[in-house]
Amino acid sequence: MDRFRRVAGLLLLWALSTGPASAVSRDVIRGLREDFAGHTYKLRLDLRGTNYLVEPNTLDQGGMRYRGRDLGILFPQMEDVYLDRISSAGKKALTLTLYRSEADAHQIRGAIPAVPLPVGPDRNATVGNFARSLSTSALLEVQAEKTDPAGQREQFVSLLDRLFYLKGGASYEEKEKFILTHPDLPLSKLMKMTGLTEEVVSGILRKREGG
Repeated sequence: MDRFRRVAGLLLLWALSTGPASAVSRDVIRGLREDFAGHTYKLRLDLRGTNYLVEPNTLDQGGMRYRGRDLGILFPQMEDVYLDRISSAGKKALTLTLYRSEADAHQIRGAIPAVPLPVGPDRNATVGNFARSLSTSALLEVQAEKTDPAGQREQFVSLLDRLFYLKGGASYEEKEKFILTHPDLPLSKLMKMTGLTEEVVSGILRKREGG
């Protein structure tokens, strides 16, 4: 009985610590969801896949930090991704749930649990395959306190703009740099990701080959 009470007490403390007091303000989350969730954006930064054991992509004012050496790039820079959900991850952090497309998000949510549990002998293959092909997450961390909701929203929006092209597409210079640093991608893929014509992309690649 004493052991049961201790366990129950620990669970109660955990529940209290993860309640509203330790979350970003509901008004801040509601506003960000209304303004940004449910839309497709082009990425400014690479995003790794997830194994649901570590947060693979963490963005703050200092830049992007990646965790999980075995997690490859799932969504590269210039890829279009669908921002499905925005949820609290603490007093000063939000988690973004991202899919390759809106259709994938609807299909996957209806067929697979939101967080597949890594259990059983095939756990690595099951979770790994899911992560590599379907979805990932990104954690946004701000410095503003929960007591400053306006400051938090401003900083979250700033981080969203560092992750996505919110205010227009990539510049020609950014597209050119991307092509020059990803010459092994198929020509059709480079054209789709940058929106440039075959003639322009081929010209940029020839420039690289010519030194």
